[in-house]
Amino acid sequence: MSSSLFRNLSINKKLAIIIIFSCLLVSLMTSALFVGRDIISLRQSMIADLSGLAKVIGINCKAPLEFMDAETAREVLSSLSARPHILQAVLYSQDSKIFAQYSALSVTRKDMQDFHNHLKSAHTVLLKESHHFHKNYIDLTVPIGEPGKVLGAIVLKSDQDEFYAILYWLLYAVCGIFVATLLLAFLFSSILNKVISRPILALAQTMERIRREENYAIRVDITSGDELSVLVEGVNSMLSGIEQRDEQLLVAKKVAENANLAKSQFLAQMSHEIRTPMNGVLGIASLLMHTSLNEKQLKFVRTIHNSGESLLNLINDILDFSKIEAGKLELELLPFNLRDMTEETVELLSEHALEKDVNLACLVDSDVPAHVTGDPGRLRQILMNLLGNALKFTSHGEVLLFVSQEKIHENDVCLRFEIRDSGIGIKKEKQEDIFAAFSQADEYTTRKFGGTGLGLAICRRLVTLMGGEIGVESAEGKGATFWFTTTFTIGSPSKIEIEEQPEIAVAQKFDVSILVVEDNLTNQIVAEGTLEKMGCNVELASNGIEAVSAVKKKQYGLIFMDCQMPVMDGYKATEQIRMIEKENGTERVPIVALTAHAMKGDRERCFAVGMDDYIAKPFREPQLAKILTKWLSVR
Repeated sequence: MSSSLFRNLSINKKLAIIIIFSCLLVSLMTSALFVGRDIISLRQSMIADLSGLAKVIGINCKAPLEFMDAETAREVLSSLSARPHILQAVLYSQDSKIFAQYSALSVTRKDMQDFHNHLKSAHTVLLKESHHFHKNYIDLTVPIGEPGKVLGAIVLKSDQDEFYAILYWLLYAVCGIFVATLLLAFLFSSILNKVISRPILALAQTMERIRREENYAIRVDITSGDELSVLVEGVNSMLSGIEQRDEQLLVAKKVAENANLAKSQFLAQMSHEIRTPMNGVLGIASLLMHTSLNEKQLKFVRTIHNSGESLLNLINDILDFSKIEAGKLELELLPFNLRDMTEETVELLSEHALEKDVNLACLVDSDVPAHVTGDPGRLRQILMNLLGNALKFTSHGEVLLFVSQEKIHENDVCLRFEIRDSGIGIKKEKQEDIFAAFSQADEYTTRKFGGTGLGLAICRRLVTLMGGEIGVESAEGKGATFWFTTTFTIGSPSKIEIEEQPEIAVAQKFDVSILVVEDNLTNQIVAEGTLEKMGCNVELASNGIEAVSAVKKKQYGLIFMDCQMPVMDGYKATEQIRMIEKENGTERVPIVALTAHAMKGDRERCFAVGMDDYIAKPFREPQLAKILTKWLSVR
């Protein structure tokens, strides 16, 4: 049995094997000792008996040897027939010649001849007493006469039947002892198992039950007062500690879940409460910019609008960071043109670069595939953030975007994006800190350039979600190179679906009746003014009940539905409108969510109740024009 196999046996079997093996080993050693002693004693006894018999024969044959009376000698030897174990007897004269001999009836002539030949070949010394043990017999030589006057020698050949009979009896006794030892060992091991291994096995079974059921309230029974009880008490104490810790963890988990839920609810509520007035600020400012204003008034309105856009970007950053922290941000997998997307991103920032007199350019290597599948929105967000930071910290010189292929594996390609600038640079000891949330290079940078310190933290989280890495190489006063990698699936032009509609010109008109369901007066004014500017006939409803009542009276071309309203919210109103359409068999009117709810799950909830599309506040005129073009063309 190998050591590894023995190690894998149960304690019960290990203990039984050790006990049985030990008992058998002791029994074997003891039996071997006693059997060996008996064999030696038996052989000595046999030699002593043969020697005594040979000496008696020698005394009786002394006179025949002196008088050379061979007949009398033969008669003396024939008396050995009373000893059945004596096979042969040979009487030698003084000159070592056979004087007389005897053989039992069972001895053949060949056996007699073989024995004589053996005595000759062995050069048996007749003048000295000796004996030899052979496989089936013993030969003994005893000289006859006085020490100074040897007349001859007598050689006796005896079988070993008695020896083997006793030996077999000893072996049977040993086997009996082995069997008895084995039975006693089994009995002893079973008793010992009850005392030692059974409590250990019970402990192991209890631990397995605890692991399987994950119930740490189970305890192990104490059945003795020895060291095992100390072990059991230790296990029970450990289980009590685990149970207490789990209870504390459950309480802490519940507190954390409640806190996380409160945080999510707070973010959702704050998103709604902030986006609603922001929609009014940006919407009214946008409407004002298209009215007759003098240059100073237009400057004021643009300042209001730009400030609102900055605040909106900050709100979006905070919401994105919160979504990532809560694990609620999911990436999309959409086919898109990478080259067009990078060029469009650079184009969006070109006016800002022109104002700062900074050269902004983009270079995409020729081996970079144009058509890929990934999340274009999040990639654009990362590039906008890094390019925006580069322009912010660069007062002169250039900002360059390089896109290169790092590696390709089957249908996946890993791309490296580098944003190089000739700005103020970053101290080496601060390069890792800038990727932490709410962190910037130093207080001077924060005071001079502003910012919340969330942008790079969001970029790092987004790049990590996209399976890539992000870093920076810089020296103070020598510019910086921000880089990141991400993996895309290589696509083909035929698979790319052009979902984006061209921006609708302000001059385009839509002759359609629109119902705007909105409880906020400011947002009503913004929506009504923007839609009327595009030629729409707008009607307003302040809650879901008014919306349902209006739909019963009139067929609208499209409905913009706020979700959170008093009396009846937009979700319930949408369900009732869809029910009315089904009951009356009327045409399905497109319902577009126009809401400040921008958290994960809000879009899905809108679609679940029967809405067709979704716009998050604050909205812009091109977004409304795009929605109108999309759904009115479908109808």
